[in-house]
Amino acid sequence: MPLKRYTSNGGPEGKPTGKEPVVLNWQSLQARMPNEAERTSWRVFHRNGNIGLPLGPQSGLVAIDIDTDDPKIIGILNKVLPPSPWERVGQKGMVRIYRYDGQPIIRIKYRDEAGKLQSLVEMLGAGSQIVLPPSVHPKTGRPYWANKDLVDCLDDVRSLPHNIEQILRDALSQAGMSLGTSTFGSVTDYVSTGNRDNHLVGLAGLFARNVVKGEKTLKEALTEIEVAAATFIERTYGDNIDPKKGPTKLIEFLIRDVTGPKAHVLPKGWDEGVTDAERVAWGLDAFTKDNETWDCGQILDYFNAHIEKAGVKDNTEQFTSVVKLVLNRVAASTSLDPIEEDHIVNYVAQVSGKRFSAASVRRQLASLRAGPITGANHAEIAEAVIKDLEELGGPIRFHNDTLWQYEGSSWKKMDEAKVLQTIIRDYGKTHKAAGRATDHQGILRTIRGLAVGELQEVAVSGINFVNGFLTEDLELKPHDPAYGMTYTLPYPYLPESAGKATRWQQMLVDYWGSDPDFSEKVTALGEVMALTLFAKMTEVQLAVCLYGVGHSGKSRIMEIVQALMPAEAQTSLPPTLWGDKFGPAQLVGKLLNFAGELSETQLIDSAKFKQIVEGAVIEAQEKNRPMFNFRPRAAHWFASNHTPKSKDSSDGFTRRWLFLCFTKAFPEGPRKILEYHKVVISEEREAIAAWAVQHMVRLRHENFKITDPPSSMEQREALENELNNVRDFLVGLREQGRMILGAEAHQNVSDLHNYTPLSTLLTEYKTYCLGQSVSPAGSKTLEKRMAHLQGQFGFRKDTVIGAAGLPIPVYRFLTLVHQKKAVA
Repeated sequence: MPLKRYTSNGGPEGKPTGKEPVVLNWQSLQARMPNEAERTSWRVFHRNGNIGLPLGPQSGLVAIDIDTDDPKIIGILNKVLPPSPWERVGQKGMVRIYRYDGQPIIRIKYRDEAGKLQSLVEMLGAGSQIVLPPSVHPKTGRPYWANKDLVDCLDDVRSLPHNIEQILRDALSQAGMSLGTSTFGSVTDYVSTGNRDNHLVGLAGLFARNVVKGEKTLKEALTEIEVAAATFIERTYGDNIDPKKGPTKLIEFLIRDVTGPKAHVLPKGWDEGVTDAERVAWGLDAFTKDNETWDCGQILDYFNAHIEKAGVKDNTEQFTSVVKLVLNRVAASTSLDPIEEDHIVNYVAQVSGKRFSAASVRRQLASLRAGPITGANHAEIAEAVIKDLEELGGPIRFHNDTLWQYEGSSWKKMDEAKVLQTIIRDYGKTHKAAGRATDHQGILRTIRGLAVGELQEVAVSGINFVNGFLTEDLELKPHDPAYGMTYTLPYPYLPESAGKATRWQQMLVDYWGSDPDFSEKVTALGEVMALTLFAKMTEVQLAVCLYGVGHSGKSRIMEIVQALMPAEAQTSLPPTLWGDKFGPAQLVGKLLNFAGELSETQLIDSAKFKQIVEGAVIEAQEKNRPMFNFRPRAAHWFASNHTPKSKDSSDGFTRRWLFLCFTKAFPEGPRKILEYHKVVISEEREAIAAWAVQHMVRLRHENFKITDPPSSMEQREALENELNNVRDFLVGLREQGRMILGAEAHQNVSDLHNYTPLSTLLTEYKTYCLGQSVSPAGSKTLEKRMAHLQGQFGFRKDTVIGAAGLPIPVYRFLTLVHQKKAVA
């Protein structure tokens, strides 16, 4: 799309230009291609302008914008960011592109020596754009430069990890960077006891594997898991565990892997530093020298010693038994190189005479390496992989085209790349049916098929706090995979703290205290927060709009609501993308969709809006994956200075909005506390959640009827009038005393005078629209809208016989005051 042409002083206050889009509502291009008329206009009027690329679902791209030339920081980022085929340089730093997977925009800032926040790294997604070469940079006056043409490398663009923000923050923080969010209003995020135990079991299994592979000694592994366990214990909410639980579990895994069906052998030096007393105390006396790996010389010595025994060479059965024992040692060894292995195989075949060929010995060796399963087909290997993964983690399910694993308190999405890694590493070299890339994908597909199942096995709504699952009747129960929770709130449910959110309560007084419906607003806010946490907003079929003037507190309230939920339980999908092919998939498993600012002009697709807000079953799709159906449960919140826009003039659209109106603007000033919401959350997060949850008691008693503040009713009516100028006409004339509506208002008027002809009404309607500077609807549209409105206003369509004996359409119980006086 075109940007402003570069000028050195053509912008506001004489500043350079060149980054600003010239296209009105250019953000819509994140989800669509420009039409031919737009492209023609750009070529004619903006052919000398700079070039911009809207990011998001249409382009399929996001960008990492690195705003520094510091080689230390760039080195850190290079270590954690996946490679990008395209890199663009402007004034400083660089931009790299990655695949769009529905990510939100991310901004990471740091505090400079003066304590001011400065931009460091941004992830630009839907709603953002980047400048493309050969555009001219407005500050340097030189063209942007890229390592190659973007269109030539689109097939090589890679995805970013789903937790890229946390990866970047961790890497930069560990390097000593003072990041904006880490020094102000910090909160303690806890893990559940179930998640802790699950994590320790997984670590124990992985460290046991490290010992078997010779990557760590047992002593080193035990020290590392003790450190990891201590870190988890510090963050765990709930009962303390013995710090030795991790090391004990590691030794259990090691003994099972060596003496069990897998029959792994221990590498040389695995027990370095282990004393005799520790060997006994840890149960390591279960191991013998036969459980340790043998080198080439030991294996050949064993073979020669046994075949030289009397009668062994001449007895085929005894000789075969010795060969199998030797091949078992070869298969289990991790220290033999290919030349040594080849030497042993050929030597055994040579000594056997004509009984065994080298090829048959190798086939037997391959069979032994396969372990307890033959691995003849994908199904057998898939079952083994599932068993391995579940031993290190928890139960696995395939649901909504995604693999999930239960991690002690909630289900988490599995990284299928890591599942493939397990298939390749553990089975790819030893099992014929897992040898090729097509086999790996086939086994992964089989795993999906074997693991198909619902996450939620018990139909119950609740909130998954770190200390348990809270039901609608406010009973706290232990975590259970049957509840199907895909998140865990990183803090506990503390009902006793509900009345202690003093900063929060004072904020609400500051924002709404002078409003006549203050009490109703506060109650309604608590109710929709409770329903959001309980994932029940779709049952009341409402979207929430924090609506009002700028600097009135809308954003702070929204930021606090967002801070009550972990990142995996929320998303940011604007309604303009609800009809997108890939957009709705972002709502899977989410409690909250912060849909952002409403457009002043862009229309919302009413049909899709109703579907999603009411939680109807809809189709969704991840990129490059098959379509699936699901029922969205997310609550949709907006913080906006504008009301929603739609072509739908019926109340089917407007009645699905709850407006919490903010009318009091707070001036900017030196005493204003920046990011005050972080102070509130850091001190009162648990108290705010408990306050919100209490509203479920009234909601259940009132059959989930939400409190509707008068200001919300007024705003909805104003919105209905704005979207439907026929309704605005009826209300306007009624308020001016020029129209009487409803049967009750006409009870003393005869049937000869209690109606208005359609033709007369149409004339009055057009006159009214002319006075309001709006375009009137045609007669057919007028009739259609009147049909929708007759129930609200108490009139009905009828016919009377005119002077010529023909039927005339009229609206009964609707009279114009001047007409009524004329009749009188």
